[in-house]
Amino acid sequence: MRNVCYDIAESYMKEFPRISDAPNTFALKLNRFFAKEGIGWQMSNEGLIDLRGGPLSSSQMSAAVTAVGEAGLDKSLQELKEAQHDLARRPEPDVTGVVQHASAALESVVRHITGSSKTLGQAAKEIDYTKYPPVLRDAVETLVSKLYGYASSDRGGGRHGSESIQVDRSDAAFFLGLVGSIIEYLMAKSG
Repeated sequence: MRNVCYDIAESYMKEFPRISDAPNTFALKLNRFFAKEGIGWQMSNEGLIDLRGGPLSSSQMSAAVTAVGEAGLDKSLQELKEAQHDLARRPEPDVTGVVQHASAALESVVRHITGSSKTLGQAAKEIDYTKYPPVLRDAVETLVSKLYGYASSDRGGGRHGSESIQVDRSDAAFFLGLVGSIIEYLMAKSG
């Protein structure tokens, strides 16, 4: 039912004539209602309902999407887009899908960089970390390893599925943001 309400609100915005401030007033009031009720969505200036705090999908991920797209890494690009889609799914995000697709994108990038066909955890050990500034070297290596560990854990991201998964939208968004940032960084350093 909630998904239909979002669709109706978006359609309503499309019907407003752009000569008055009615669209802005409607969006403002709708966004206040969403925030008050703890609903994690907002109406954008374009009249679309998207995740509240949405810069994740646009600014934080755009560099990673651009980097893998320009490198011709179609699998990574597809996985990043699927992760973003899962995070923005209405009425509830598919949080385990976010983790699965984001970690698959990272795995694809790491395999590309290393030339390895191993799993993310093993291939990450083959990254030439000497290319990274000494102050970041250990942090990058640890981050890639820990992202893989979280995604693979039955208490973590649920990459392999488990009844004990405890991921919420903020966890999934944080994970996707970290993966996007590390993909962008790895691609920049590998080029």
